[in-house]
Amino acid sequence: MPFKIGISTLCALNSPLNRLAEIMSRKPNSLWEFVDDGIHFLNSEEKLLFVKRLASDLSIELSMHAPYAAVNIAATNPVSRKHSWDLTLMCIDHARRLDCKYIVFHSGLKDAFTFIFKDLDEPKYESILFLARVGDECEKYGITPLLENSASPRAIILTPDDFLSFFEISSSFKMALDIPHAMLRGYFEQYLNRLSHRIAYFHISDNDGKQDLHLALSRGSLDWAGALEKIGRRGLSGPLIIENLSWSDVETSLAALADKLQLSFN
Repeated sequence: MPFKIGISTLCALNSPLNRLAEIMSRKPNSLWEFVDDGIHFLNSEEKLLFVKRLASDLSIELSMHAPYAAVNIAATNPVSRKHSWDLTLMCIDHARRLDCKYIVFHSGLKDAFTFIFKDLDEPKYESILFLARVGDECEKYGITPLLENSASPRAIILTPDDFLSFFEISSSFKMALDIPHAMLRGYFEQYLNRLSHRIAYFHISDNDGKQDLHLALSRGSLDWAGALEKIGRRGLSGPLIIENLSWSDVETSLAALADKLQLSFN
């Protein structure tokens, strides 16, 4: 299968960075996606240098996931929107300094006001223009910007048509196909059929078919193995990032991938 297996630091996002370092050291993997959010947000030189040294010492290639938990680049409140933009731009600088090849971004979300008032379009349009600017910034540093498909129906960019319209505005962005998100929203086949020319990166986890639970593979009900086979038949390749909530779940997912698909881990 044409994937390079990576692991998201989401599995340790409830623990300090030194705990993450212990996990990375215990089971070396050549690719990790660093979630620049929560208590791991690189808001100090000390934190950034710690992660940089860790990656160097363990010969790890890093990609990055931009902040998303308390961030909405399409917030109706202009102060909140600007704050979200600032955090996003800070993340690009963090990725540059860590020599990341990829950054995964979320689109903005319809908030309480843009969800209710359908004609309140300015925050949505501004978020799309901001993302296009983000793509240009990433390109300056040789970083590939990736737009992830959301599990939320409130995402500004959600459907295949939404993605295609955005890609007309931004030539820099590729798509990070989150397989369980796509299956939850019912767009998996459409994404493959219409967006395969822009898909460059993948997220994988399992769930119950109803909620985005980030379960270990084979602990839910998704046909994730079938999804990977379909992706492979399309000739698509790229990093495949395991997004679980604990290290034990990551180990379960790695074993499931090895068992089902005979993947070799880098």
